[in-house]
Amino acid sequence: MAIKPEQNNGDAYTEGSGSPNEPHSDAIHSGESVPAGQQDEPANEAVGDTSWTKICPKCSVANEGLGEYCPHCGASYARGRKLKFSKKAIIITLAVLLALGAVTGITLGVQHSQQVEAEEAADRAARAAAAAAEKEQERQAEAKAESENGQRALRALIVEGLQEAVQKDAVKRVDEGSLDGPIMRTECTPLGGGSIDDLTAITGTFECIAVNEKSDDGTESGYIFSATVNWDAASYSWRLGR
Repeated sequence: MAIKPEQNNGDAYTEGSGSPNEPHSDAIHSGESVPAGQQDEPANEAVGDTSWTKICPKCSVANEGLGEYCPHCGASYARGRKLKFSKKAIIITLAVLLALGAVTGITLGVQHSQQVEAEEAADRAARAAAAAAEKEQERQAEAKAESENGQRALRALIVEGLQEAVQKDAVKRVDEGSLDGPIMRTECTPLGGGSIDDLTAITGTFECIAVNEKSDDGTESGYIFSATVNWDAASYSWRLGR
């Protein structure tokens, strides 16, 4: 059934539009339809707001909203989640760490052993070198002593040659009648504390006695000769008297 519109202060209303004095939404209808796209937005919808689905890190309940806290349990969405590791992962990690520790220990042990071996080898080499040096010193000392003994023996032979030469000269002088004989023996002794053992001396002076008299008490007397010896040249010279 059609309802005849009534005039009320010049305003029009239709059935179901409410009180004549109460507008529907924000627009007053005069029988004309509102074009699509110009209809009023629902009152409960906030323009410009964006809703996101959030998962609570504590209770895992999904919620759409802009709040910073879960409406179900009150936990904060910003709270970080704790990392959870399985027993298997922990065991594997510990095994890897133990293996690395074992490898490190073995490596350090090998390095220590190598260092000890190197030190022992160096010590053996040092002892061997010291023993070789000591042995060489002993060899050189023996060679030096042998050389010095040879030089002393040579000097003793030179002195013997000097005594024989003075003896012959004294006998010759007796034969010539310038000395009284007989010449029993001749002995030469170093002067001034000299000695055939002083190998640093190049020359030496001697006093030689050509014995021609021997007393009952064992004392001897004779003619004195002075002599000089050159050790390096293995030569000597003498003269009668001091």
